[in-house]
Amino acid sequence: MWKELEPIFKGGILIAHNAAFDMGVLAKCIKSYNIEDVSSFSYACTVRMSRKCFPELENHKLNTVCDYLNIALDHHKADSDSVACAKIFIECVKRGMDPQDFIKIFEIN
Repeated sequence: MWKELEPIFKGGILIAHNAAFDMGVLAKCIKSYNIEDVSSFSYACTVRMSRKCFPELENHKLNTVCDYLNIALDHHKADSDSVACAKIFIECVKRGMDPQDFIKIFEIN
């Protein structure tokens, strides 16, 4: 799978909901598979974006934001969670959030 993922890590931006958790898991996977040609990658977190875009929400869990935006979600299923995260990202951008304000670099130690 690395051949499919490599271009995203090297030239794209990963989008995740509660990205801090996901970045840690990705770093461990990269280390355990001895993938040495990636030392950092760019990411943005839709939790951070949704907090700024929808401050009126009680919390910014994936299911809460999806309910608010009427996004279908089969929670904790990777494909559904991924599509929902992408739709939250798009909705935040449509409502004026600049993705550049949320991009961070994750360094793999």
